[in-house]
Formats: sequence, C-alpha cells, structure tokens
Amino acid sequence: MSIHLALIQDMPVKQHYNKTLEQGIDFLITLSDQGYLTPKTPGWSPVGRHFRHIIDHFLAIKTAMANKVVNYDQRHRGSKTERNRALAIQQLQSLQHWLTELDDAILDQPVIVTSDIGIGKCCQVSVQSTVGRELMFACSHAIHHYALIKQLTDNQSQPSDFGLAPATASFERRLNQ
Repeated sequence: MSIHLALIQDMPVKQHYNKTLEQGIDFLITLSDQGYLTPKTPGWSPVGRHFRHIIDHFLAIKTAMANKVVNYDQRHRGSKTERNRALAIQQLQSLQHWLTELDDAILDQPVIVTSDIGIGKCCQVSVQSTVGRELMFACSHAIHHYALIKQLTDNQSQPSDFGLAPATASFERRLNQ
C-alpha cells in the first residue's frame, strides 16, 4: 500500500489534490473576465497571472511523468492562460482529469526537482523527490496563491475557505469543538 493512501483517513489523497483544483475552478466560475484581468489594487499581479503560475506548477509535475524531472522554472509567462479565464478553467479541469487517471503507484515514483534559487545570479539546484511530494507542494502552493487572489478581487461569492490552508482549517475546527 502506498504511504500516501495510508496517511489519508477519509478519501484517497488524489481526491484531496483534485479538491484544491476544484476550489480554483469554482472561484473562476464566479469571477468576471474583468476581475480576472484587473486587480483591485493597482501594481499587483492580475488574478490571471496567479492562475497561470498555479497551472505551470502542476504542468511541471505532469511533464515529469515522461522525463522524471520537475522543473518549476519552465513557465508560460505571457500566455493566453493569463488573459483567458475560460482557458484557465479548461486547463484546471484537464489537470483534474490527469490526476484522476494517474495510477496511485506513480505517487511514489522518484523525480529530480530542479529550480533556480539564486538571488542576483543563477544558482540552479536539483534535489530528489517523488511525484506525490511534488503534488503535495503544488497544492500547498496553489492555496497560498488562492489567499493572495482573495485579496486581489472584490468577489463576494467566494467560499470562506478559499485560500485557507488545510492545517489552519483543522486548527479552527479543533477550536470550535
């Protein structure tokens, strides 16, 4: 049995990953195209750039299925995803489908993660990881961006847990018991 499945009590871990993507889809469905393109605070990155960045991270992991390397520096800056809310929804749905079809054994597959961590000059670092670990990171990273996105919009129909870290939600549930 995969360690990933043993750690989850209520549902398989991939369903939790899909729920993270679902939060993004649900948010985008309620957001206007103008809200996607224009942040309420001038000078901040538009919501579209944040979603493109989130999608890039999941695509980096998906690419690793073929080459065993997760490269978070391979980004699609300036792409249509940044300007097209419907395309972002379609890409998130495609990632959900990919996760659903992904064999659970793949979560334990080793990968090399590479990224430039240099400030001021390039410092390319590579470390060992697994597909499951990187999906966990991508979800945490997405939720972090959801919290930022929440601040960028006047979207009143967003759920209260949008951008709320699962550990924070668990902590708040324990407080309310």
